[in-house]
Amino acid sequence: MSETRILAIDPGSHCGWAQLDPAGLFSGTVHFTDDDYGWRFAHFHGWLKTRLSCDEWLIVWEAQHHRGAAATQLGLGFQAILQMVAARYEHRRMTCHTGTLKKWATGSGKAGKPEMMAAAARLTGRVPEDDNEGDALCLLAWAEAHLETEGADE
Repeated sequence: MSETRILAIDPGSHCGWAQLDPAGLFSGTVHFTDDDYGWRFAHFHGWLKTRLSCDEWLIVWEAQHHRGAAATQLGLGFQAILQMVAARYEHRRMTCHTGTLKKWATGSGKAGKPEMMAAAARLTGRVPEDDNEGDALCLLAWAEAHLETEGADE
């Protein structure tokens, strides 16, 4: 495993996350389901800051798609917060398109949730509890594999 601290996020109301640091690999899903989107964003921002210490991190997340109405508004809000926190604390960052991640993890850019969960277990040795955690684990493995070859966004 890499010596770089990596926080992988599958952003959304049911936010999957995976973290690799010197203490090991940790992952899970956290729920931001307030009725008011502003509160979802505020709670996500607070949660994100607690995951990151003052050490250098690479934050990686799935790029958001414009799916329409609420999903787009939420996705872009979470992505903006990720960009803001990464910039404010000078953390490196990377994004990965969903299709790219699926193709890398399973061989098919159209892989479903069961295939991605199986890939997460195969790639990390950790069985995800849900598809959000599974996506984050795959994303963490992808970031680690691409860290040296592609670097991070600046």
